[in-house]
This record gives sequence, C-alpha cells and structure tokens, in this order.
Amino acid sequence: MRRAWGVEHRPVILYVGSEEPRKNLGVLLQAVAQIRKHLPDVCLVKVGRPQYPGGRDRFLRSAENMGILDILKLIDYLPDSSDGLAAAYNAADVFLFPSLDEGFGLPPLEAMASGTPVVASNVTAIPEVVGTGGILVSPRHPEKFAEAAICLLTDTPFRESTIRRGLAQARKFSWNESARRMFQLYQEISDGV
Repeated sequence: MRRAWGVEHRPVILYVGSEEPRKNLGVLLQAVAQIRKHLPDVCLVKVGRPQYPGGRDRFLRSAENMGILDILKLIDYLPDSSDGLAAAYNAADVFLFPSLDEGFGLPPLEAMASGTPVVASNVTAIPEVVGTGGILVSPRHPEKFAEAAICLLTDTPFRESTIRRGLAQARKFSWNESARRMFQLYQEISDGV
C-alpha cells in the first residue's frame, strides 16, 4: 500500500472520513502542518469520497494555504477488504481523528483494531470508543494533536504501548462481546420484571 502511495520511507498520517464541517479538517491540516515542522518527510493520506458540497475544494485550498498540499495524498475510495481500507490502516503510522461530533466513531476503532495508534477528539461518543486505547485531545487544539502524533512517531516504547492498548480496546467491540453484553442486558431486564 505504501508503495502505491509513493511514501515507502516516510511517516504516514492517515485520516478516513468525509469533508463535512463537523469532521473538523481544518484542525487536521493545522496539526499536520505543525508535525511537518518537526518531521519534514511526513505525509498525510486522506481516504474518503468528496461527498460534501464544496468540501474537497475547501480542504485543498486550506492545505495549499498551510503549505502542505505537496505532502497530501487523496484516495477517494478503498473497499472494506484486506487489500483496501484494512491495508490503509495497516500502512499508516498514526491515525488522526479531530471530529467535533460522532454518533459512534468507527474509523478510530478500525485503526486501533489494525494496530495503528490513534489520536482522536475527546468529545461526543469518541472517548467511549477509544477509551484508553488511544490519545484523546480537545478538537479545538491542533497543537495537541501535533504533540501526540509526534510522540507516537518518535517514541518507540510509547508507540508500542499505545498500539497494545488500542488492540485491547478494539477487542471490546467484537461481535462476540457485543452479543454477550446484549444477552446480559436481556437477562438483567427479564430478572427485573
């Protein structure tokens, strides 16, 4: 995957999602611009179709204004398969998710399950999904996203610890675990009736 992206020997930051305003991509780009000051070879890969009207144009203009358009790789679509989206998560060095509003937050969970360390927003449902498996920061502070990502890219023991915690957190959301919890809930409800 990294070879296809042309980034074999570069640190890769991944974002998966749309360009809706609630996804807070301005903070993503600001964080990447700050990361680039410390790690000039960094690359941002964004996976997701341009579904929001005008979102792609705004995203590209912002990247250009911040001087990071040259390190941006856009991939509109990857299938949910081992050679598609899963391979993208596996190829990334860090996953950033600065969203302001999520009903669940599947991309951080997918990243953790793939062994990619996560830096995500500490708002709405995201903390419940990420738990202690990633780094949670305010979606209003790009410098916090940058600091966390730089640590994950440069501190190997911290990175490995975060990956282990992420894998453990992702296992909590397996189909078997979900079924077990649902069964337990039904038992508690029927016992109370």
